[in-house]
Amino acid sequence: MSVDDEKNSDLIEDCFNRFNIHIRFDENEKKLLIDQYVIYYSSKVAVIQTLDEVFLNMAYYFRTNKANPFIVDAGSEVGVVTIFFKLFYPGSKILCFEPHPCAFRLLEKNIKANKLSDTIAINAALANKDGVAEFFGECDSAEDVDTRGSSIIDTWGLQRETSSMIQVKAVKLSEYINQDVDYLKLNVEGAEQQIL
Repeated sequence: MSVDDEKNSDLIEDCFNRFNIHIRFDENEKKLLIDQYVIYYSSKVAVIQTLDEVFLNMAYYFRTNKANPFIVDAGSEVGVVTIFFKLFYPGSKILCFEPHPCAFRLLEKNIKANKLSDTIAINAALANKDGVAEFFGECDSAEDVDTRGSSIIDTWGLQRETSSMIQVKAVKLSEYINQDVDYLKLNVEGAEQQIL
């Protein structure tokens, strides 16, 4: 058993023990099964790091008395956090933003595969103005692209050996908000100040 396989095994066991959540990988189809949910991914290393952050560290858990909290998931990647929100807050209304073309395709696929109601995905970067933004990161169309660290901030997005720049749609968050936000998740790799 490799070190990575051992880490995966520990993560899966910890999730089951803490939350009675079953996690299984199907590496042939590049998908992850979390209880009744399926998550298609491009990079196993990236999805494992996100699982650890989201499920074991509970980075995005919050308390609410609302049956249908309104959540903004900025930097949704393939939707692991979106699935987390639906698992812990099944009636939530979620607005997802993801500029990376590969990650967005998988995000849409995961929303559709899981029949996530009240979940909208926007293929755009959040910024301080509408238009077009330079987007830096691992932006090729390889099947195992790792979208972690991709950003409209070049010093964030150019950290990888195979980094490049593409142009993406940019939107202002305020244009999409017409009600109180119960939870604002901003995982936008250094662009938080531009958004707020």
